Amino acid sequence: MYILFSADSNEAPRFVNFPSPLTANEDISLDSTIGVLEAIDNDNANLDFAIQGEIANLILRLERIGPKKMEIRLKKKLDRETVSQYRMIFQVSDTINMIQKRAILFVIDVNDNEPSFTHLPYRVDVPEDSLIGKTVFTVTAVDPDSGIWGLISYNITTQQGVFGIDTYSGDVTLKEPLNYEAQTFYQLAITAVDAEGLNSSTDLIINVIDVQDTPPYFIQLPYLASVPENATVGASVMQVVAEDGDRGVPNAVNYTFISDQNYFHIDKDTGVITVSAPLDREDAQMESLLGVITLTVRAQEVTVTPQGKTTATAVVTIRILDVNDESPIFNHRVYEATVLENAQAHIPITLQPHGVEMIVKDHDKGDNGRLEVWLEGCDTFEVVPSRVLNEATLILRVKNSSALDYEVVQNISFQIVAQEYLTEERHLASAEVIVHIQDVNDNWPRFENDSYVARIPENSARGTFVTRVTATDKDSGNFAHLSYKLLGASTHLFSINSSTGVVSVAVDADQDWTILDREKLDTHQVTIEAVDGGGKRSSVRLDVHLLDVNDQAPEITRSQYESYVRENEVSLERAVVVEATDRDLPPNNQITYSIISGDTQANFTINSTTGHMALAGPINYEAMAPELAGKFTLVVMAKDHGILPLSSTVTVIVYVQDMNDQRPYFEREIYSAVITENCTGGTYVTTVSASDGDVTAPNNEIIYQIQSGSRDKFRIDARLGKIFVELGADLDHDVYGSSYTLMVLARDRGTPQLSGSATVLVTIMDVNNKVPVFSHDHRTVHLLESAALWWEVATYTATDLDGNSQLQYSLIEVLVEGVDEEGGVFKDHDYLNSLFGIHQANGTVYVKARLDRETVEKITVTILVVDVNAQFPPQQNATAKLTIVLDDINDNPPVFTPSATYTAQISEASQSGLNVKQLLATDADKDSTPIKYYIIHNTEQSNVFKITDANRESGVITLNKTVDHERDHWINFTVLAVDSGTPALSATANVAVEIKDINDNSPEWRTLENTVDVWENVTVGTEVTTVWAVDRDSDEFSKVMYFIKDGAFGKFHINNKTGVITTLAPLDREDVALYSLTLEARDNPGAPLSEQRKTPGYIRVRVLDVNDNRPAFEQTFYAGTDITENTKVGSQVATVKAVDSDIGDNGVVVYSLDLAAGNSSDLFGVRTGADSGRLYVSAPLHGKVGVYSVVVVARDRGDPSLWSAATVIVHVEDVNDHIPNIIYPPQNQTVYILENVPEGFFVTQVTAIDDDTGVNGEVRYELVRSPSSQIAWQKFRIDAKSGNITTAGAIDRETLETYYLDVRAYDLGTPSYDDRRTLTIVVVDTDDNPPTFNRKVVPSPYRVTVLEEDNGMVIATVALATDPDLGNNSHICYYIVGGDTEHWESFLLDKLSGRLRLVQPLDREVTTRVDLIVRASEDCWTDPLLQPQNRGVVWDRLDMSLLWVQVEVKDINDNAPRLSKQWFTAGVSEDTQVGATVLNLADYTEDPDEGNNSVNQYYIQPPFRITQPLETQLRQRGEKDVFRIGRHDGVIRTNIYFQADMQGYFEFVVIVNDSVKGHQDSTNVSVYLLSGSQRVRVILRGNTQEVGSFKDHFADFLSNITHMIINVDSIQTHQDSHGKPDSRKTDMFLHAVDPKTGKVLDAGMLIDLIDKNYMHLVHLFKTYNVIEIVRSKPVAAATSSQASLQIGLILVAVFLGCLLIIVCITCFMLRNRYKRKLKAATAMAFGSREVGLNRLDMPGTNIHSHEGSNPVWSGQYEPSWPQQSDKDSGTSVDNNAMMTSHYDEQEMSVEMYNDEYDNYNRVPALTMTTTTPTMTRNRGPANFLPKHTPPVPTTSNHNGLPRKPRRKPVNNKVNCNSHGAETNTIPNGLNGENGVRLNFNGSDNHAYLPAETFKKMDGIEMESTEI
Repeated sequence: MYILFSADSNEAPRFVNFPSPLTANEDISLDSTIGVLEAIDNDNANLDFAIQGEIANLILRLERIGPKKMEIRLKKKLDRETVSQYRMIFQVSDTINMIQKRAILFVIDVNDNEPSFTHLPYRVDVPEDSLIGKTVFTVTAVDPDSGIWGLISYNITTQQGVFGIDTYSGDVTLKEPLNYEAQTFYQLAITAVDAEGLNSSTDLIINVIDVQDTPPYFIQLPYLASVPENATVGASVMQVVAEDGDRGVPNAVNYTFISDQNYFHIDKDTGVITVSAPLDREDAQMESLLGVITLTVRAQEVTVTPQGKTTATAVVTIRILDVNDESPIFNHRVYEATVLENAQAHIPITLQPHGVEMIVKDHDKGDNGRLEVWLEGCDTFEVVPSRVLNEATLILRVKNSSALDYEVVQNISFQIVAQEYLTEERHLASAEVIVHIQDVNDNWPRFENDSYVARIPENSARGTFVTRVTATDKDSGNFAHLSYKLLGASTHLFSINSSTGVVSVAVDADQDWTILDREKLDTHQVTIEAVDGGGKRSSVRLDVHLLDVNDQAPEITRSQYESYVRENEVSLERAVVVEATDRDLPPNNQITYSIISGDTQANFTINSTTGHMALAGPINYEAMAPELAGKFTLVVMAKDHGILPLSSTVTVIVYVQDMNDQRPYFEREIYSAVITENCTGGTYVTTVSASDGDVTAPNNEIIYQIQSGSRDKFRIDARLGKIFVELGADLDHDVYGSSYTLMVLARDRGTPQLSGSATVLVTIMDVNNKVPVFSHDHRTVHLLESAALWWEVATYTATDLDGNSQLQYSLIEVLVEGVDEEGGVFKDHDYLNSLFGIHQANGTVYVKARLDRETVEKITVTILVVDVNAQFPPQQNATAKLTIVLDDINDNPPVFTPSATYTAQISEASQSGLNVKQLLATDADKDSTPIKYYIIHNTEQSNVFKITDANRESGVITLNKTVDHERDHWINFTVLAVDSGTPALSATANVAVEIKDINDNSPEWRTLENTVDVWENVTVGTEVTTVWAVDRDSDEFSKVMYFIKDGAFGKFHINNKTGVITTLAPLDREDVALYSLTLEARDNPGAPLSEQRKTPGYIRVRVLDVNDNRPAFEQTFYAGTDITENTKVGSQVATVKAVDSDIGDNGVVVYSLDLAAGNSSDLFGVRTGADSGRLYVSAPLHGKVGVYSVVVVARDRGDPSLWSAATVIVHVEDVNDHIPNIIYPPQNQTVYILENVPEGFFVTQVTAIDDDTGVNGEVRYELVRSPSSQIAWQKFRIDAKSGNITTAGAIDRETLETYYLDVRAYDLGTPSYDDRRTLTIVVVDTDDNPPTFNRKVVPSPYRVTVLEEDNGMVIATVALATDPDLGNNSHICYYIVGGDTEHWESFLLDKLSGRLRLVQPLDREVTTRVDLIVRASEDCWTDPLLQPQNRGVVWDRLDMSLLWVQVEVKDINDNAPRLSKQWFTAGVSEDTQVGATVLNLADYTEDPDEGNNSVNQYYIQPPFRITQPLETQLRQRGEKDVFRIGRHDGVIRTNIYFQADMQGYFEFVVIVNDSVKGHQDSTNVSVYLLSGSQRVRVILRGNTQEVGSFKDHFADFLSNITHMIINVDSIQTHQDSHGKPDSRKTDMFLHAVDPKTGKVLDAGMLIDLIDKNYMHLVHLFKTYNVIEIVRSKPVAAATSSQASLQIGLILVAVFLGCLLIIVCITCFMLRNRYKRKLKAATAMAFGSREVGLNRLDMPGTNIHSHEGSNPVWSGQYEPSWPQQSDKDSGTSVDNNAMMTSHYDEQEMSVEMYNDEYDNYNRVPALTMTTTTPTMTRNRGPANFLPKHTPPVPTTSNHNGLPRKPRRKPVNNKVNCNSHGAETNTIPNGLNGENGVRLNFNGSDNHAYLPAETFKKMDGIEMESTEI
């Protein structure tokens, strides 16, 4: 509607783009813009805007943003739930005319309200047997928000497992069974959540109603009781109580016994248990039950209709308490025992006979059976335990060991008494004990001194006196007899006289100084042991100090010293201090140093004391002799100060370094040169030259350098001094100047480096050589196509750096280019050249013809500039391109396609932002795009649509605001298209949009009263009011139905069609006084709910009051106030308050007291206040202490009046006037506790009473810290309330046995009073300390001696452990748990007495010592061997419960001597001397006994049996005793000289016996007379001592293989071919006897026999390093009987010779085949340097050796300076030999054999041993060979079998230092005849050498390495 006010001469303004309707979210912020008012006025008058309407002005304001535009802004917060829309009028005026227009502001809902629950609180009762799935309650919540924001869902956040809730209806259902006994109620937290997550919560209380389904249960468990054994029948013991498990509906319970017993009875109703028969604690049946009777009680519910289980059982334990009616008894009246006189304290005595135990017993239990045991009349022994509970095995043990002395007393008698000590009767018993003391050897040998010290020279001779020791023994007889012996590692050096104790030297230290070498060990410690006749031993240490003798030469710490010195310096660069040590003592180790050679000019000095070397003065390098090569080689000697001084020398090398002292100088000081500026890089400028006065390099080598001035334009040749122009140098005369001044330096290469300088002047000549240059080679400019003629387009200039340049500009016509607007090439060059021109002087381009962009859009011209004064080069010019772009002008408007009319359809439900239609317009102009689209808002409807800025260029029309089909069916508007040209051109199009109808109108309430009234007592169905709503939609959309959504709480109902609201249930104003009903009007009833629209409505129903409620107290029971008896009258006691839910007089409350109902009489009164009743004291309370019940009545003023009552409890308290009194424990009572009880263990309870009441009578307890309590207050704690005393930590009786606690009991009154008492706590011992052995008292091992074959005797007492516990807890038992388990059955250990008895004899020859591990244990009942951890215990010194007992078995003479063979054979020859050893039978005699028991005597038993004619020859010579035998050493020796003509043998019998009669053995001895041809010599590697150790085994093995008797005649050191002894080899001479004939075999036959059986002897020869087997003497000339044999041998030799020729021919052919390979290999092996890898490049390790090299003879890398050589290096016979100057010489010996026995070995065998190279400088090869390669006894042939030893060695020496050897490849020309192959042990490498060269090699010894 428009309201127009107009004047004749003025045109009214009008709104444009009017914003109607307006919309705003209800949460929009203040001062936000919700719309824009815009108006236009053709008169261009000033416009004023305003808002009409009081409400609109409260929430909105206008703010000007332009002369004709105002913003509509919000000035008050919106709330849709309060006001959902505002209607207003906007007006605009121009002071004359005013226009008004109506508008509506719709408040858009946002989700800003959380759901709220109705009908609170929620509470419901549910029986526990309810079925799962039952709906137990329904909750309801409302949300005032609209749309989806008002949709509510429900969930349970607690107890989800038992209950569940329907998400949409709010129905709470049961999901799991209920159990009243487990849980009586549930509190569910229920949350209501709207669609966006806003929520609220409330609680639903569900009470579970009990149902009969649970059995009874017992209370006050467990049931424990005690009754004395003398209790009378019918005495009450205890009561059991059971209750029905169904606490809601409990039944009565009956009791019965299930157990079958006759002692007790139970009352079925009360559960009281009584004694039903006499009790006897000592009765056998009761004893078997241990005095404890266990009963089972059944509780049965009393019910007529039982459901489920109705019974329960409980266990009752009754302990029968003992009464003291028995006396203690011992198991014997008299006890006899034995004890050793040396028994230690706490050692138990042994009761006799063996196995008897001392037992005391009292049949009473507990304290009635506690006995105290003691000994009367004896202080020597003690009894353990001293206190006994009921029964114990008693142990008598030594208390005072000093009283045990067999020499003083032999028997001790006394009484043992046991008496009760905790009973009044104090029954006792006694027995007699008789102890017999046994004598032992109890005194140990004792030395006069604790230790001995002696001093002797280190070169003392054998027998030199060292010292004498003396020991004594207080024992007598055999026990006092002492013998001495030495123990320790040095016993072989000294000897001691076993009787006198004299110690002397036992070695020849004067001959061999290494034996007693003071420098190795200056003090020898030996232990001297003295042993008495009883086997007791004592020892003392003897320290033998060796006195020094000068036998050590000074040892210089280094093999060579090196240092350096600079010329003219006065000190060495590296200090040289020659250090030597002498292991002798002063003055023999004082050393003097001196230079003995190499310093001919006295340039050096040395400090004679310190060895510090220094320079005597500066050294002139030029003055040194040339042959010194710049170094001095000095020899320094270190000499000691001994009487016969010893010395050592060392080489010191000092290198002298030349110094640089001459400065370089130039020939001239100034050099000059002239060049032109266009010189290129590398152009020569000039040359400078300098010289240096030094004569040695590098000091005289000169380097040239430009120091400064070059500016990177020049460079100089560092070696020649030539100066050149630098590459890339720019010498532009105009830029960098016309000259350069260079400073040139000449430096030498000496140290420090010296230099000289010169100046070089370089002049630059200028030339015209600059080419003109454009600043840009291409430019682009824009020009309107309407530009006028001669218009200057651009100026394009160039620059030239030359001073005389002249530039001219022109256009190159042939290079002009053109492009049209489509990008095509324009080809009319004449037209293009006619368009532009250029000024020749300044390069300005101008327009010279009319331009047309439509013809050509882009023109590119090329500009040429030329320097007309150019010199070099003569042509200097440059070009640049200029592109001219013609700009278009706009002359075509846009055109809509396909037409200027558009149509579209949208639904009225369409949301803002919907794309409605897209328009399209085009423009012929090039630069007219983009085209922008605008809606012409000339109508109100046109504001419904918009073209957003984002769609401004796309032409997309979007919906700007919602549309309403009911208001507009069609909307027409105009769209404007505007191009981007200048000026802009435009076009318009018409758009028509059809609006499609939807159900978009919600019902609107027409009749809806705000509040209606109804009496709370109206009947159900009474009409309350009627509501009515309409819907602007038509048809089905306009039909309305009515619903109550919330707030009715089941009290109201609405007719869906008529809208009539009636009561549905009775009303109660006091419950709900005002109902806020949320109604809902819903349209489109036949459609789905999602297609219906609904409108909420709100109406309040006020319930009018009727007096139907009594006053209700806040509490029916008030605790009141605690007051004292001296409270004043009138004082307020308590405040009560009652509330009447009614209103008016119905709700006014008046208070009074009901004196008849309480017990307060007239002590209290009540006053009615404004809102409460105040209870006060109305009478004095003194003496009225107690609790009073005061009944207060509250009555309203209604008609009729109603009332209620409440009880107030008033405590009248006493004043504190009584002191606490401790009544338990009584004074002086002692409390007993066991030690080691856990922390928190209950000790006792302190009880105190206080006659006061309340807090004054409350008693608290504490421990008082006082001197008498010591640390007791730390070990115990007391509960402040209960008085229970408990332990606060570990209680150890062994630490403290008695504690005194000061306990204080105090009340909590004011002031506080207390009582105190001292409590004595005695700690009762427990077995918490294991027995232990004192390592300081008991040695480890504890040694015991026993004679072998002894049996049945006590050999020791091991009862040496102690236990700090008392009584039974201190009992110790002993067990064998470890050691030599195989001998355990030989011993019996009495576990109580600790006596170790030998029960089976031991054989010393089998067992010399037995180790036993004994464990001391307090467990005397369990055999520890039954526990796996106690089997085979290993000795652990840290385990103090173990004792290591070492039983040494002493020898007796129980074994006869035995000879190993019954027949011995031996041999003698004509060379055998008188007295020579024939056979040593002692070596073959075995006597397992030791000492004197193994001393044997030998006899030859006649007669001799001698073969003929030997017997006749001896008789004729008068020889009788041919042999004699040493009686003690068993050596059979010759007693005559044997002649060469004697033949035959001797037989006789030898007897051996010891000191015991009948201990003897005999053997037959055969001695053969041997000739030289009957002996064989076996050569073995090893000395005579080593060979002698296995000669018998060697002979026996050889005998078994050859089936001959092999006798070893003698063993001698081997002699080489020159007769020199070789200690590394041994000759063993042997002969063989045929056992069948008794004849001696010829040596040749024996060797053949060995050869025949060689395969069986391989292992023997390999094991014992057999080198060869030969005859002992060469074979004599053949006799006539051998002539025929010799002829046969000659024939065989001829045949073999022919065979040899064939073999030689074959070898020659093979030699030619491998000649080429052998030559190459030989060349490489002997110094060829043509190998691919030069040996000088090889590291000196075997790892890096190249293929084919031999690591032993590889060359080493030789550094160039300084060189060293060894003094023996000149002995090399090959120029290519490796340098050995830095290494000790490697040697290897090789035994080479001839080919005599090649049928055994194709390649002979030998072993290589080397001496490790000793490195002195780290320059040579690493150590290739092991330092000591162990000898290999034999090697393998090609079949893998051991090779036989060679018989005839050829002792050629091979020096591997002087020859190289190629590995793995056979050199050309070598074969089996003239070549040697060396195989290296531990390596796959082998080397080949020519045989001739091999023979020449010297210096390395090789043994048993394959060749």
